This record gives sequence, structure tokens and C-alpha cells, in this order.
Amino acid sequence: MQDAVVEAVFRAYFTEVRDISRAAVLLDVVAEAGLDRGRAEAVLNSDDGLAAIRAGEEQARRAGVQGVPYFFINGTLALSGAREPSAFLDAFEQAEATSGDEGSVCKIGPGREPSC
Repeated sequence: MQDAVVEAVFRAYFTEVRDISRAAVLLDVVAEAGLDRGRAEAVLNSDDGLAAIRAGEEQARRAGVQGVPYFFINGTLALSGAREPSAFLDAFEQAEATSGDEGSVCKIGPGREPSC
């Protein structure tokens, strides 16, 4: 369901130019994607999930995230910006090789060299 909702929200905003900042429009979009409108409205009008959002924001701030897309891999590597598939393969291989290591997040730059 998550993929269908994300796709519907992106399509509504980028293709259909719908104002998803308006709660009624957003609820229409997610209901059209298959979510129960009443449950979606209850979540939208509550603080459910707020702690998880704040924790994610704090993690991003500590890691120095300044833009999107930004990918954390195995909690130890990070890729920033749009990348070629080969950069992800390199990162996955490096993450696998260091999967037991504890410590800071290594950032992989555009030249694919990690900075830890």
C-alpha cells in the first residue's frame, strides 16, 4: 500500500498540480490510492508518528544531511545526491565488509572514496 500512496501523492503534486498541502486534497489522494479515509484523517489530525519523524530529523542533523536524496546504508555508510547504480553496489560491498565495525558514519563522495 505504501508504494501506491507515495505514487499517488507524487502524481497528484507533480502531474496533476493538486495542492496536497490542503488536508482535504491530501485525504482525497490517499483515499483514491486505497487508504481508509477515516483512518488517514485520524492520523493526520493526531500526533501519531511525530516522535519517529523527530528522531529521523535528529539523525539527519547529526549526520550532516543537507539535501536529498540521501541514503544511509547499514547505519554506517551514506550516499548523498543522485548516483549511478555502481556507486550503490560499491557502497553495499563496503557496508558488507565493515558490517561488524562500530563508529561514525562514512560518507561516500562523488569520486566513490569514503570519508569516515
